[in-house]
Amino acid sequence: MDTTHDLEFLVYLKSKSFFTVKEISSETGIKEMVLYKQIEVWEREELVEKKTRSGSLGGRENRYTFTPKAQKEFELYSTILSNNEN
Repeated sequence: MDTTHDLEFLVYLKSKSFFTVKEISSETGIKEMVLYKQIEVWEREELVEKKTRSGSLGGRENRYTFTPKAQKEFELYSTILSNNEN
């Protein structure tokens, strides 16, 4: 992905209160393995938090949310991008 697509993807994710890999994969067509690898990077950088919940059929589902650190970085990038457009 190029930078424009990366930013569009982040804006899309930020619009959700939480996201799951399966949901994002089905909505975007991005392979689940690619998403898992990216999320691992974001977890190491403390940009997302993983919350595991039990499913109705006994399975588990990982939900991810952006951390306050990620929100601050996102606001910084938004400010930089809006200043570059002017």
